[in-house]
Amino acid sequence: MKLKPLADKVLVKMLKQEEKTESGIIVSLNKRFNDTKGIVVELGSGKFCKNGKHAEFDVAVGDIVMFSQYSGDEYIMDGIKYKIMKEQEILCVLNKE
Repeated sequence: MKLKPLADKVLVKMLKQEEKTESGIIVSLNKRFNDTKGIVVELGSGKFCKNGKHAEFDVAVGDIVMFSQYSGDEYIMDGIKYKIMKEQEILCVLNKE
């Protein structure tokens, strides 16, 4: 089965968060910012505009994004966690430099 978001929705595959910092400190469960980063795997058709066309997305498939912990709806399929959310719930795109 494949998930296909509709309209201005974005399907995001959740990224597993590290349990240690770069310096080797173990982060406790309640201090981790889990479920706030993911990779965009599918886009809907776009928000329907008054001119009869669909608006383009600011994010693209493959972008790593950050969002609020409580944004969107979480689903688990085949053991993988996904979130379906509106594009406006995405806070930023993380660029690898």
